[in-house]
Amino acid sequence: MRRGLTLIEVMLAVALLAGLAGVVATAYDGMGRLSQLEQQKLYAAEVAHRLILNYLLDPASLPDPGERIPYAGEYFYRHEIDEEMLVAEPTDNSRADRRTPRDQRSLSDETRFGATLKMITIRVYPFEEVGVGGPAEPLATLRRIYNPVDPNADDDVMLNQLSNILGRQIELPTDADPRAPDDGRGGRP
Repeated sequence: MRRGLTLIEVMLAVALLAGLAGVVATAYDGMGRLSQLEQQKLYAAEVAHRLILNYLLDPASLPDPGERIPYAGEYFYRHEIDEEMLVAEPTDNSRADRRTPRDQRSLSDETRFGATLKMITIRVYPFEEVGVGGPAEPLATLRRIYNPVDPNADDDVMLNQLSNILGRQIELPTDADPRAPDDGRGGRP
């Protein structure tokens, strides 16, 4: 009767254990990378939200599209932005409008004012030190449809948005403050 294991049996058992440990380590590493990618996508979505909010308040306040945007200390992003007017098109259904995105630079002033809705699209990519090119797929894409001529907006925000629609700066007359109260006789104090 034989007791114990032969050298070949021990070596096979060790090889099987090493292979199994390699598979587990690879799976664990893959889960760590996937978790890091998901964290990076979450941060990119947060950057996109912040960029849209800044854009709605003051489009000139956004960083340049190729500029590095830091987030959470260790992540860096860049963005691209597209802005389009949503122009109404006739449809067969009388109760529904269909709006098609169009580049606002190709539209007349009349069409720009008639198209009361705008759509902005922000795409966020990881910032690559080598160049601006980066990967073809963005980490986050966010679209927002809004009314640039919101009657509830602050006067300065409204002027910025109207200037943006027309593509030129709008200045208020300097001799009268339009926010000054009326004196009751049709004039301003």
